[in-house]
Amino acid sequence: MKIAVRTEGHAKLEDALVRVLKGGASPRPLMKAIEQALIASTTDRFDREVDPDEEPWEPLQPATKKRKGHDRILQDTEDLAGSIDSQRDDNSVEVGTNKEYMVYHQDTEETEDMERESIPERAVFGISDEDREDIEDLADRFMKKLLKV
Repeated sequence: MKIAVRTEGHAKLEDALVRVLKGGASPRPLMKAIEQALIASTTDRFDREVDPDEEPWEPLQPATKKRKGHDRILQDTEDLAGSIDSQRDDNSVEVGTNKEYMVYHQDTEETEDMERESIPERAVFGISDEDREDIEDLADRFMKKLLKV
């Protein structure tokens, strides 16, 4: 498929497209803004104990609550919450953790074949509908700034 964009008579648009195509306009500021938004939303979901679809995590079992002395999920030491981190370059952003045990909560289908007791899925990482809207808004503002409109 071929897509053509005509810019005759639209000097600002033409100038902006030329800068982007020639590498004069770095997407780095956009990626940084997306990174900050995703870290904030991930941390917020973790604090509220919901997945990216806003579904509440499965509550702790009564015996687990009794053993722990509280009902906070995945927050015994704040170690996991404090490990939420990100990496970005000019083309992408990744938000995650270096805590290997999170895989057991993030995607239980991936860990079903492992020999261990059943652990409820309590996903925190992912893109929510609100994240998508925020990213679209950030991209729109980036392009408007680039076009100086």
